[in-house]
Amino acid sequence: MRTLFIHRVWPYVWRVLFFVIIFAGIGAAFLHFHAREVSQTQQYVESGSPLVIVVDDPIVLDVVNHIVQGHSRVVMVRSVAQVDQGALRTQMGSELMRARYVFFAIGKSEKNPSGSIVYLDDFLSSLGAPAFQPVYVSATDTDPVSAAAAATSTASSSVVLVYGATTSPELSSIAGRYFWLAPTNAQDMASGIARTLGLNDAINKTFFINNAYDYSSQISSLRTNGYVGGRMKNVPAVVVDGRYIDFPVDFGFVPRAVVDGASFDSAHEQSSFDLIARALKDTKTKTLFVPDYSFPLADFRAYARAHRITVAVVPLAPYPEQSDEGYLDILQYNILRLQSAVL
Repeated sequence: MRTLFIHRVWPYVWRVLFFVIIFAGIGAAFLHFHAREVSQTQQYVESGSPLVIVVDDPIVLDVVNHIVQGHSRVVMVRSVAQVDQGALRTQMGSELMRARYVFFAIGKSEKNPSGSIVYLDDFLSSLGAPAFQPVYVSATDTDPVSAAAAATSTASSSVVLVYGATTSPELSSIAGRYFWLAPTNAQDMASGIARTLGLNDAINKTFFINNAYDYSSQISSLRTNGYVGGRMKNVPAVVVDGRYIDFPVDFGFVPRAVVDGASFDSAHEQSSFDLIARALKDTKTKTLFVPDYSFPLADFRAYARAHRITVAVVPLAPYPEQSDEGYLDILQYNILRLQSAVL
């Protein structure tokens, strides 16, 4: 009797075991892939944000790192405008394939595409980015009357004499200038970066904004402790290379002339110094802002002594010279140079 019962029941038991094995396999596969998704999500949580931030400028890299403080992945590329976003996602690995990517670029150009790229010059207020009106002075024109007349008008306007160049796009467009050298512009840039990141990562929005506020406070402290801005209001200045013009403006100076296209190699150094001397004389200016890395300061001081030119020379650095330096280091360096020259 028992044998007959077993023979009758066994087919049903075998079928049940077969279905249990099948469903167990399906369940195991589901748990495996679900666990992988949980692992990826956990990696996002541990990194603090499902964001990948892409930049192509060392200054932007430093500002972004101060704001995110490890809560997002930051990638440095040669050109944000030319990056292949699909290839970048593949390169970042499977755990960041579905991450949200934010691209920051310093300024727009004719070749830059629009779309997902955030241009940092768009964050600047009109007060921090004055529109200069260049008046070009012919290098062969030795009549100082017209230049002096134009220079006089710069005391109450944004007219700037431009020596040694036929065109000066860095004056007409903020994107062509080292606008981050001006502390006010750098603060606007940091604030805009934090707002953009907050829009793409609501969980860490407050964290990003608070970090940007602290960073801006450090910039403001360096600017205020420099004791320059309040004492140099409307002081005339000449700038060698128009890309540096925003720094003196932010500290109260009025650029009355820009010397563009100057070369300081051995063959052209004398003629470039002559052009600078002419700009200083035409505008009756006693303060000169020059590029730190390329300007031969010792040679110019010898030239100034020989030609009895009295001028305070302020060398400005636009980028970190060493890998461990950041924007705050550059700003402090430039302010110290400014203090040493004019106070």
